[in-house]
Amino acid sequence: MLFFSSCIVNRDFMLQTDEDFPFKVPQIDSASREQRINTSSTIQFLLMSRNGDLIFESIVNVEGSNQMVRNQRATSQYEYIQDIYGNYNLPLLGKVNLNGMTLFEAQDSLEKRFSEYFVDPYCMIDIVNNRFIFFNGAGSASSVVPLPKHRCSLLEAITIGGGINQRGISSRVKVIRKINGNDEIYLFDLSKIDALAYNEFYIQNGDIVYIEPRPLYASGFLGVISPIVTLATTIVLYLSILAK
Repeated sequence: MLFFSSCIVNRDFMLQTDEDFPFKVPQIDSASREQRINTSSTIQFLLMSRNGDLIFESIVNVEGSNQMVRNQRATSQYEYIQDIYGNYNLPLLGKVNLNGMTLFEAQDSLEKRFSEYFVDPYCMIDIVNNRFIFFNGAGSASSVVPLPKHRCSLLEAITIGGGINQRGISSRVKVIRKINGNDEIYLFDLSKIDALAYNEFYIQNGDIVYIEPRPLYASGFLGVISPIVTLATTIVLYLSILAK
């Protein structure tokens, strides 16, 4: 019965791994704390000259509508999406690849390249589609959860997503992350106090946080077999009435 029920119930399981699956060891250090630009990142950047002086000039002592329009244009921001080769098509610079860089590294890189066109350029970059996919342990139930602007640890991400469902297994929490075109899969055991060490593991844009659900063999089998039993009982009752 258990074998039969396992074949017809719990079909909402996703992203399963074998018992001997070689999970990656998560990198927990200062370098992993920063948000990094990856293939899922849509960026927005603000470029100013003279180390950002115009940012302050645009909000104080502005006289005349034309000056206001010029300042608004100078501070306007647009969203840039990667092409299939991982490049952003930026003004003046053309195709630029920022994959794998932290926001600060990307800002420094762009400032150096824009220095050919502007005096002391000042650049600020933001990832506008910061989010992760969260499976809370209730089978295939999932949601796309926006990441906050600040650093977000694994425990905080689970909290933002609504916590672990009562069906979820806290000792089987997977994080799937794409690095250099390859999927890196980490396994975390959050069932013990030692899990506080994972508070230094930070979620990145595009990550998948998957909490394995607990198999429901008994209730699942009853849900499948109940209509069959009801039908059989009805037929037997109907035949018994006819026999009388």
